[in-house]
Amino acid sequence: EKYDQLAKGQEKLWEKYDQLAKGQEKLWKENRKIWEEIKALREDFLAMNRKLDALGARWGIMSEAAFRETLKGILEKDFKARVERWVYNDEEGFVFGYPGIVEIDLVIKDHKIIILEIKSHIRESDISILYRKAKFYEKITGKKPDEIIASSPYIDEPAKKACEKLGIRIYTV
Repeated sequence: EKYDQLAKGQEKLWEKYDQLAKGQEKLWKENRKIWEEIKALREDFLAMNRKLDALGARWGIMSEAAFRETLKGILEKDFKARVERWVYNDEEGFVFGYPGIVEIDLVIKDHKIIILEIKSHIRESDISILYRKAKFYEKITGKKPDEIIASSPYIDEPAKKACEKLGIRIYTV
C-alpha cells in the first residue's frame, strides 16, 4: 500500500513536471517573440536614427552655408572686406596626410588675412586640420595669416583647449 502511494505521488510529480515543462516551453516561445520584436524595434530605431543623422547633417551644412553667406555679405558690404575661398591641390598630403584638395575661407582687408572656419560642430581633429590648412596656405602663398578663427554653435572642450594652445580664436554660443 505504501508502494502504491509512493507510485501515485511519483506519478503526480511527473504530471506536475510535464505541466512545468510545457509552461516553460510556452514561456520560451513568448520570450523568443519578444526578442524578435525588440530586434525589429532596434532595427527600426537605427534606421530612423540614420535618417535623423542625415537630416541633421543636411541642416548643419545648409545652416553653415547660410551663415557663411550672411557673414560674407556683411563683411563685404559694411566693412569693405574681401571674402574669398582659396582652393589648392595639396599633392604632397601636407594637410590631410594624403593628397587632396584644400579649401579655406579667407577674409582680407587692408592686407590683413584672416582664415575663417565655420562649421555646425567643431571637434579637436577639425582644429588640427584648420591649423595645418593655415600652415599650408602660408607655405604656398608665402603670406602668413594674421589670424585664424573658428566659429560654431558647438565646439568640443578638447577643441577649445586645442584653440588655446594653437592661438586660434573661437566664437561659439
